[in-house]
Amino acid sequence: MLIGISFGLFFPIVAIYFEMIRLGLGFGLENMIYIHKYNKILFIVDMIPLLLGTVTFCTGMIRARLKSINEKLEKQIIIDELTGIYNRRYGTRKLKEYIENAKEDEKVGVVFIDLNRFKLINDHLGHCVGDQLLRAVAKRLVNRVENRDVVRIGGDEFMVLVEDIKGIEDVKNVLGCLINVFEEPFYVANKLINMKASIGVSVFPDHGQDMETLLKCADMAMYECKNSNKSGFELYHDGMNGGYKKGVCIERELSHAL
Repeated sequence: MLIGISFGLFFPIVAIYFEMIRLGLGFGLENMIYIHKYNKILFIVDMIPLLLGTVTFCTGMIRARLKSINEKLEKQIIIDELTGIYNRRYGTRKLKEYIENAKEDEKVGVVFIDLNRFKLINDHLGHCVGDQLLRAVAKRLVNRVENRDVVRIGGDEFMVLVEDIKGIEDVKNVLGCLINVFEEPFYVANKLINMKASIGVSVFPDHGQDMETLLKCADMAMYECKNSNKSGFELYHDGMNGGYKKGVCIERELSHAL
């Protein structure tokens, strides 16, 4: 844009200057009007760059405005409105990107976090306090696991992506930080609230080769942790899948029986 403006302004001035020297005229407004009036070619030569520079300037302004609008829209699409961290749309897109770009010896960890008994907070203290608690949890998660993607999946569930790692031990280092997040109470609405969480983990490519499988495995591991009332986390294993399918089958058969 700057090049176009410079070209549109300075090229005509240079052309006028040399034409005045050729005609032996002084550099003044009357002489500029005179040579343009009687030299149509010079008039065209001067006007075309000026018009091109103006068009380039206007085009640049429009493009800059559209870029700003697109950036705002993109931010609205990938940012969770309540907590201000990334949302599920961003998380699934980023996980797919990490899987596609992972090298042969690299792994990707998917960590699901579910707040235990969060419904009681909403029921007894109100949804306003519940929303404040979610924001406090999101803020602490982001602060404790820097340089990692922290995502609010929805409700009281969060996800952390651990990319570019060599093994499960690297994931466990992050898990230690996540567990510590819930060791201290949260100060919300002039109240100290003790909040614990159930954490489930799956790892690419050990537990799945695609995004959908990894998300499902992390979700099953998280609910395994919740159902066992364990503190800490659960790493996905094949036995969970069998138990999950059995539970779904029993539930379906019971509905038919009733």
